[in-house]
Amino acid sequence: MKDKKVLILVVVITVILLFTVGVTYAFFNYNRTGTNNSQLVVGDIYMHYNETNTISLTDVMPGDGYDINNPNSYFEFTINGKNTNTQNDIWYDVILSHGDVPNGKTENNRIPDKYLKFRLVEVIAGSENEIIVDETYININNRRIYVATIPKNTQTEITRIYRLYVVVSENLTIGNTGGAVYSLEEWENAFASVKVNVTGDFNEKVIDLDTLVDKVKATYGEEGGVIAVNTDGELYDANTPTETIREYRYSGVNVNNYVTYNNETWRIIGIFSEELADNTTEEFVKIVRNEVLPAGSMPTSYYIAEQDNTYTIASSSSSRFAYWNNPTTLKSTNYNDWTTAGLMYYLNTVEDDSETPNAGYLSNLNSGARNLIRETTYYLGNYKHNTDTAITGYESEKSSNIWNGNQTIWRGSVALMYPSDYGYSADSAYWTSILYNWGQAESDGSYARSTSWMYETMTRNINFWLLSPSSSSSFVAMARYTIGLVSGSNVYRNYNYAVHPVINLISEAKIITGDGSESSPYVLLES
Repeated sequence: MKDKKVLILVVVITVILLFTVGVTYAFFNYNRTGTNNSQLVVGDIYMHYNETNTISLTDVMPGDGYDINNPNSYFEFTINGKNTNTQNDIWYDVILSHGDVPNGKTENNRIPDKYLKFRLVEVIAGSENEIIVDETYININNRRIYVATIPKNTQTEITRIYRLYVVVSENLTIGNTGGAVYSLEEWENAFASVKVNVTGDFNEKVIDLDTLVDKVKATYGEEGGVIAVNTDGELYDANTPTETIREYRYSGVNVNNYVTYNNETWRIIGIFSEELADNTTEEFVKIVRNEVLPAGSMPTSYYIAEQDNTYTIASSSSSRFAYWNNPTTLKSTNYNDWTTAGLMYYLNTVEDDSETPNAGYLSNLNSGARNLIRETTYYLGNYKHNTDTAITGYESEKSSNIWNGNQTIWRGSVALMYPSDYGYSADSAYWTSILYNWGQAESDGSYARSTSWMYETMTRNINFWLLSPSSSSSFVAMARYTIGLVSGSNVYRNYNYAVHPVINLISEAKIITGDGSESSPYVLLES
């Protein structure tokens, strides 16, 4: 039986020429023709690539790793450039798109996008510096994977070398038995073809976060799912002179709130504000990771030296206390105390303090991504277990109704969503619907969840924790269930719940312009 084959991954590099009124610019040169100077060269970028423009993977099978020692396993291209006299940086994007169909094949033979994984590296002093790794593009066509610049006033030509690796995901199965993605005969005809497009221009492609905030605020109620909430927690009515805006949120299903952060897909929850110690108010953008951290992805315990104790966050029934607390061994009186929860420490630490350290969540973020996180005050008021709505839940979360020994606030970097964040993600008609009813077959239940972008376009079939403790018991915290409802969950029994990390962005953050759609997300500039 044949169990191997030769798969040729054709990677073609293309230079895209960009045009604007009165000016032509491309990778090769920038020329302006005028009456005073007919040939003024104000900047140059040259594009070079090596002699081989294909990746040839021989005897490749799904699950085979990236072979960094085999020059035939990657596509290498070089960008040389200088930017001598311009007043702006020259931006260039690396974009992937579908390549041509080889002779003798048809589009139906193309390996589906979700089964291709990519690794992009920059070669610096002979070593590979990873930019992205194991990125699988469900919709690969015209997806930006990297953005960089030739800075203004670069007098000496610089050279940057990149390598693109492609492998077939281990999730693609082959065989003549039921359940396989490809039969052996179909696999013989399969192919993958990818183009690497590099585009560049002199236009400003970065905006300050404050500028994005202003753009969002200017378009609320018009497009992209942006809505304004008044101080009563209801939909803001600009025609009512006495109303003021409390915050801006993304609401409904069709929202343009996609952000690339840490080479991952995140979503903008909204724009919020916080009163600072000097009595000024600062606005910030709150984002949530689109995919959950699975229950089994965290270490079995987490040691905190300042507490002189081991915090259990294991996904194991024998550990029982999973992401929260065990008051019999920790310096806490309640199971649902976020301020001393193992999960809180895990999300906000690079590694623990044990002799053989466990990696914390922050170790998964590159240093540039970590630099964009704003320390923020989070509210820990008890959520009314089966009666709160988005509107009343927001008030409960900020209340002083807590269990004896818990804190009303916590100031930190990485947290979880509030129940009200989930509630406000639905159409405003359902902000007064009890979140516990969202999973029920009634008009204010299942219809509510179907209007929520968090339910319809984020993780749906996994239970995940929310930030708020429950008012029903000191060992219950709030969670979002697979059927769409919000309810309390026993923190020392339900150890197998997932997590959506939430962060707030510093005001100095910069965003590479897009429209926030899934195909053209905002890209956070990480440095």
